[in-house]
Amino acid sequence: MKIKFLLIIFFFASYFCQAQTELIELSDFVKDLNDVEKLKNIRGKNLKSFYILYSQVEIERDLDFDYKHLRILVVPSPGEDFIINIIHKNGVILIGNVSIQTVSRERKIKSDFYFIENSSFVKQYVDKHNLKYDSNQKEQDFYDFLMSEYTVGFGCGDLGNYINPISKETLRLIKKKNIAKLNEMLTSINPELQTLGAIGLIRINKLTVKQQEIIAELKKKNSVIFSCGGCVFNFGETFSERLELEIRN
Repeated sequence: MKIKFLLIIFFFASYFCQAQTELIELSDFVKDLNDVEKLKNIRGKNLKSFYILYSQVEIERDLDFDYKHLRILVVPSPGEDFIINIIHKNGVILIGNVSIQTVSRERKIKSDFYFIENSSFVKQYVDKHNLKYDSNQKEQDFYDFLMSEYTVGFGCGDLGNYINPISKETLRLIKKKNIAKLNEMLTSINPELQTLGAIGLIRINKLTVKQQEIIAELKKKNSVIFSCGGCVFNFGETFSERLELEIRN
């Protein structure tokens, strides 16, 4: 029994070490590549420990102040799926992270590594964001935005009866008419939270002049959001398209 237990521990330790090796290897590859356009299609690349079987751009969107967010799914062989998240401007990568995530409806981070860090950029971005939106975002909120994968949708899945946790929380805030919390979401750094905050405030129908101005600005920027419509997830829907759907309904 003891030998069996030790073998199980050895197996999981070896598996974890291999995953970490691949994580660092992919991080080094992306950092050395240092080319946003080439990064969008790295399918078929051979690395030392694994082969990139498949890669797909999941999110490519505009942020404030002319920055862009790019999220890429990488499927290796062998190994677990990776997610690459980068923030760039004019092709220059300012923040770069590679993570290993669980394969499930609500992906969770198992391990991650920043191959490019830039704390001065993050501080500058957050300060400018707070000034623009009259918000109180912290630097940690920026990192949470980069790594969090929220879904905007109130009828997901094959039967249209699945509501993901953040959208369910939004419905709860609407029911309680919690304008303060919905305003926090509207003025968040995260485009999905901004969208849900706008939906909530529109449904309550008590928008301040400032909130109307923010929503108008978000429509103008019109970021792509991660959303669902029935069984279809992540179909390139934008902030404006989701709000138009909300108004029609």
